[in-house]
Amino acid sequence: MIFNYIKLVTIVCLVAWGCKTEREGEEFTLTVTTETRPQNKLFVFYRGANDSIRVDSVAYERGHFVLKGNVPYAQRALLVLTAGNSGIPQMHGEGGTPVFLEKGNISLSAEKDLHGTKVAGTPSNNDLQELNDSVKLL
Repeated sequence: MIFNYIKLVTIVCLVAWGCKTEREGEEFTLTVTTETRPQNKLFVFYRGANDSIRVDSVAYERGHFVLKGNVPYAQRALLVLTAGNSGIPQMHGEGGTPVFLEKGNISLSAEKDLHGTKVAGTPSNNDLQELNDSVKLL
């Protein structure tokens, strides 16, 4: 009888640990504020849990694009703005606006259509903005 309880407790612990590890990661909220046409979409390219390429998209609402998600680790992502319903943009290793997806609230503001971006809200994105500002000075 005691052996059955030990088996039951072991199974429950393994299932609970497995569910917990599935949810672990970096929860983020990315808010992009820019002037653009309402029908435009923002695509975010990043790596998933098994290092496969992930693509998420978000529609433009009330002057913002807002994406909430979870990544397995802090990482660099690329943002691409598309016109209307032109589908997923083809990425060939270049182009896009870089941002770091990591735990926290990330805010990106841009003039029009992601030009002149300013990013802030998390340590890596603050450092990225500092780097971008220093390069502009050169």
